[in-house]
Amino acid sequence: MNNYLRLLAIFIAIISAACTTNETVCPDYQTPKLQIAFFQSDSDTANFMGVRILNTETYLNDSSELNDTIYYNIDFPSLIQIPLNNATDAIALVFDLFHVEVTDSTITPLIEKFDTLFLKYNSNVILKDLDCDFYMEYLITDTLCSRNEIDSIAFTNKDINADSETNVEIYF
Repeated sequence: MNNYLRLLAIFIAIISAACTTNETVCPDYQTPKLQIAFFQSDSDTANFMGVRILNTETYLNDSSELNDTIYYNIDFPSLIQIPLNNATDAIALVFDLFHVEVTDSTITPLIEKFDTLFLKYNSNVILKDLDCDFYMEYLITDTLCSRNEIDSIAFTNKDINADSETNVEIYF
């Protein structure tokens, strides 16, 4: 009986030590986003670019959540941010590259090329503090890409977390 009382006292001490009596301020963890920076090496590179996520069963079937991250514009973007899906372990991006001629208000596509980037990643659920929520972090583990217009790819940070660091640099 004495041993049970000791175990109960130890258990209560551990539980009370784990719970804080003062209010804990949890950091505002944002959803980590894959950050891709783009660089053009010469003027022969396409002057219009679109970025699409391949609509496969292994990723999001509803692109409405990604409207702010899908990019179509007459200028090349310098940086895009794409939220990853923690229910999968990969993402495939298609870069639509166009040479266009702009006259008055008309845009005429002259040459169209596509490149695809496939990234494989691991998802990790992180519990920083018992008083705070869980958050996600990702780690890029493998990649494949086509090289129609892409010259090179550099991984500047394979850890995809709430920090605002560029993860991938793509050179055209």
